[in-house]
Amino acid sequence: MRKLRPAVVALLFAVVMVPGLVAAASQGVHSIWSTKGGAAVIKGTLFAPVLNSSVVSWKEGAGPAFANARITADASGIATVLELHLVALQGLPTNDVVQGLWNVTLDGVLVCAACPGYAKGLSHPVGSPYNIDVDNSFYRLDGIITSRFDY
Repeated sequence: MRKLRPAVVALLFAVVMVPGLVAAASQGVHSIWSTKGGAAVIKGTLFAPVLNSSVVSWKEGAGPAFANARITADASGIATVLELHLVALQGLPTNDVVQGLWNVTLDGVLVCAACPGYAKGLSHPVGSPYNIDVDNSFYRLDGIITSRFDY
């Protein structure tokens, strides 16, 4: 059996490896920020308007992803603070949706641990709505994208 020449080995390596490297490098990385909240649902009750500070940052495909939202709502004259924090991914993030398990705190008290939910509308341009929905809309933020960065 003849030995493979270095040029042939290099060509085979390029044919097999380079497409995979290009595909991995082409998966988008995104980040959106919001300081405008339209409305929030807290324990099934709608509050509007709300103060919102949130960020979602993710890589398409296998991730990773980070998401955190802090919402302040007026509950009968009392400021109520809801925080939604992504703790684990479920499925593969796309350019528009990040699904996973979320921890929810209400006024600093954990009220929902590792609850299923998602952030969607993430591909929209600045000025457009997006939302974070946890525990079948028992906790929800409807916000406005105020800044984004994609590469």
